[in-house]
This record gives sequence, C-alpha cells and structure tokens, in this order.
Amino acid sequence: MSIYTKEEFAKLSVMYDGDKDRDATSKIRGFLFQDYITIMCLLQKQVKYVCSEYLEDVDVFFEDGTFEFIQVKYYPKTNPNMKEISTDLYYQYLRLQMLQSTLTAVPRLYIHRKSKVKKPTFDEMKTYIGLA
Repeated sequence: MSIYTKEEFAKLSVMYDGDKDRDATSKIRGFLFQDYITIMCLLQKQVKYVCSEYLEDVDVFFEDGTFEFIQVKYYPKTNPNMKEISTDLYYQYLRLQMLQSTLTAVPRLYIHRKSKVKKPTFDEMKTYIGLA
C-alpha cells in the first residue's frame, strides 16, 4: 500500500492553497524567459558579446559598434506599466548620448504576455517623461 494516497495529496493541496502568496513560479518563469532572450541574442549574426544583468537585463554588443540594451519582462496575467518601462529604457539611451558614446545605442523591450503589447516609439517615450 502506498503512503501517497488521494487523501494525502488533498492535504497537500490545502496547504498549497494557503501558501500561494509565496509561490515563485512566475518569477522563475521570468528568469527562464530572460535566459531565452539571452540565448536568442547569442545566436544572432555579428554578435561580439552578450551580457546578462549588466546595464539592463540583457546587453548585446555587435561587431559594427551597435549596442542593444534589452529590458525583459514577464507578465503572464497582468498589464505592464509601459510608461515606467519606456521611461527607464529612454533614460538609459539618453545617458549614453550624454556620455557621448560612440556606440549606436538601440533600446529593446521583450515582453512575454498573453495579449499583444503595442511597441512604443521614441516620441512616445519622450511624452512619458514630459520631453515632448
């Protein structure tokens, strides 16, 4: 006779229901999504370096001097705060411009979500922070 009875699994289920606030499943999936984006970037042509968790979630340095800094978001159930995300990415872009970087800076955003998210333009990013 197995000790893993239907009744024992029912007890565990009750314990899980009471402890859902501590469930890290979506955070783990978010890290896996970030790793997926990192691997995808590594496989692109002309890539010289890829760094995780450097300036942004993923930073990609290309042989031609292009520098992509990527914010990765995992929102399986909620809506992303596009104003906050876009503002952070745009500020990173502006910082590189202020430092007179010779790299061609390209901010990117990858979002995993059930419904499609509208891609913001630079002009929209400027309006988020009051520059336009």
